[in-house]
Parts: sequence; C-alpha cells; structure tokens
Amino acid sequence: MKKKLYIKNDKGRYEEYQVPDIDMSETLFRRINGKYVPVSVNCTNDLPEGVWVVTRGRSSKETISGKYLKELMILDKVSDLKEMPSLAELGAMRKCANYVLEEIGDISTMTKAEIVNAIVGKVFEYAKRGEL
Repeated sequence: MKKKLYIKNDKGRYEEYQVPDIDMSETLFRRINGKYVPVSVNCTNDLPEGVWVVTRGRSSKETISGKYLKELMILDKVSDLKEMPSLAELGAMRKCANYVLEEIGDISTMTKAEIVNAIVGKVFEYAKRGEL
C-alpha cells in the first residue's frame, strides 16, 4: 500500500497531493515568496526562436508558432480590425477549432447551412463547458 502524501494549500491546511497530469520533469521553477513556481519548460525538441503557444486538449498537446497561428486564423489579412486578440486568446480559439473539428463528424454529406449550424452548435457547447 502506498503512503498518501500531503501538502499545505494556500490557506495553510494540509490536503492530499495530486500528481499533475503533465510531465513536470523538464519544468524549471523559481522561488517566489518562499514558494516554487513553474516559470519555463526545457524543450528537448529544436524549436526556432519566436513566440510559441501551447494548448492542451483531452489527450494531446499542441505547440504552434504565434506567427503561424495569426496567419492560420486569417487575422493578418483583415484590414479593418482595430484590436488584435492576444496570443492566449488565439490559442483558446485554436483549441475551440480543434474541438469543433473532432466533434462535428463527416461534413461531406451536409449542406453549407447544416455545416454552419453544426459549427455554431459545437462552439456553443464548447463555451458551455467553460473553456471559451
């Protein structure tokens, strides 16, 4: 039988330690106000310099270049935008788009109106889950 591990929470009470569901072995921590806070992750893959957005899905993790993400969302081509979304917002939009693509099913037999209705319904469902 394994022993249970306990840690202090923010209120100073002990609670059972939950193993994080992400790989923390390559995470770098910094001590801030007596607590260790994750600040960066060592990436073993060779990524070129730039800004990267990392999103986690149900069973996957996606790392995407910030520049490519803007191009992917076709925001560079929109001339009348007064305010560009942040990379965090773009990452959330990409995560929503991936969810819709996974859930929508086969669109080859659907009409354009049915496709649009299905997309709107899945975006609404995604927002109701609290991830948008």
